[in-house]
Amino acid sequence: MYKQMLAISLLLIPLGATAQTADDYFHHGAQFYIHGEKPKAKAEIETGLKKYPTDPQLQQMSALLLKEEKEQQQQQNQQNQDKDKSQQNKDKNDQSQQNQDASKDKQDSQNDNKVKQKTDEEKQQERQEQQQEQEQKSKDDQDKKKQDAQNQAANQQKDKSSEEAKQEAAMMAAGQMTPQQAKQLLDAQKDDEHIFQLAPPNKNTSQSRSYKNW
Repeated sequence: MYKQMLAISLLLIPLGATAQTADDYFHHGAQFYIHGEKPKAKAEIETGLKKYPTDPQLQQMSALLLKEEKEQQQQQNQQNQDKDKSQQNKDKNDQSQQNQDASKDKQDSQNDNKVKQKTDEEKQQERQEQQQEQEQKSKDDQDKKKQDAQNQAANQQKDKSSEEAKQEAAMMAAGQMTPQQAKQLLDAQKDDEHIFQLAPPNKNTSQSRSYKNW
């Protein structure tokens, strides 16, 4: 409403008129104000107040300019505060994100270390199991070779005994003395000779005994 009244009053005074009265300063200042040239409007009103400090129109116009200037300053301050607050929130969020990222990286690193440690333990356990299997296999192979050698020796001994038995049976069937019988007879003869060597000779005995020599 006040701006509309200013616009109507400005139509009565040309822009190029020289400001001499309080109304002239007021109208020029109002004209600058309407066209958005607030710094010029403020300068015109302040100049008029210096000459006419008690003029009510100049005082009202000055109060309006000061009010808008104050509101503009408050708005600017609020914007600056909002901007600062927004920046602070952004910084806080960035810091929080950095902390989360650092925590995640630390957790990932710990998990990687655990996985690596577990993998190393599993590999070591696997190597131990393979070594135990190889040792057991080697032991089994040795036991098998030993058993095979014993079985082979037993078979050879069995074959030998069987062959000797066959030979003895064949010789007995042919009426010949077997090697075993010959050995027994030879041992008996040795025992008899030993006994006769130990006994003293009988001089009065004219007869001598004769012994068979097989």
